[in-house]
Amino acid sequence: MTVEPAQDDRRPRRRGALLWFGAALAFVLVAVTSVAAWNALKDPSPNLASAQDGNGRAPVLAAPPPGYPPVVAPSSTASATAAPTHTSGSGATSSGGSRSVVGSRTDQAAGGPVRTHGEYLILTSMLDQPLRPGFRRTLHVSVRNPNYFPVQLYRLDVRVGVPPAVGCLPKWIRTGRYRYAGTSLITVGARATSIVDLSMELVDLPTVNQNSCQNTVFPLTLSGVAVDPT
Repeated sequence: MTVEPAQDDRRPRRRGALLWFGAALAFVLVAVTSVAAWNALKDPSPNLASAQDGNGRAPVLAAPPPGYPPVVAPSSTASATAAPTHTSGSGATSSGGSRSVVGSRTDQAAGGPVRTHGEYLILTSMLDQPLRPGFRRTLHVSVRNPNYFPVQLYRLDVRVGVPPAVGCLPKWIRTGRYRYAGTSLITVGARATSIVDLSMELVDLPTVNQNSCQNTVFPLTLSGVAVDPT
C-alpha cells in the first residue's frame, strides 16, 4: 500500500498573508501620496520668506506736489478725532470710495513746499502672511498723523531692500503703491491713524531657482507725501 504524504497547508496561508500585507501597504502608500498631492494642490510651495515690519515718514506739504490734482477742501463735518480708516484688498478707501493701487517698484517722493509748522506722518507696515511664490499678500501700512489738523495723503510707496540671503534678489518682490489721481482721496484726521492696504507678492519664476530666499527677510522702507488742505 502506497501512502501519499500529507499536503502542507501552511504555504497557502503564508501566501495569503503576504497578499493581504501587500494590499494594505499599497493602500497606505496611495493614501499618503493622495494627501501630499492634495496639499501640494492647495499650496504648492513652502514658506520662503517674510517682510520686515517697514517704517518711514511722509512730509506734510503746503500745496500738492507738481503734476497732482489740486487740493480738496475738507468737509465741514470732518471730526478732529476721527476714528482710524481701514482699507481692504489692494486699494485705498476714503470718503470717495475705493480704487486699485496695485503697482510695482517705488520711486522717490515728489518734492514740494513743506508746511513749516507741520510734523511728518509716521509710517509703519506689517505683512499679513509669509511670502510664497505666486501668492499675493497684503501689506498693512499704518499712516499716523501726529498733527492737530487733518491731512490728505497724495502718495504712498514701498521700497524693498536687499535681504541678507545671498542670491535672493529684491526685484523678485512686486509691491503696490498708492497715488491720488483725482478720486478716492485718503484723509487722515487730526491725531488719527489710517490703514492703507497694499499688495505684495514674491513673483514666481519657473526658470529661476529661488531657494536662496528660504527663511530670509526683506527689509522695507516706506515713504509718502501728504498735503495740508486748510
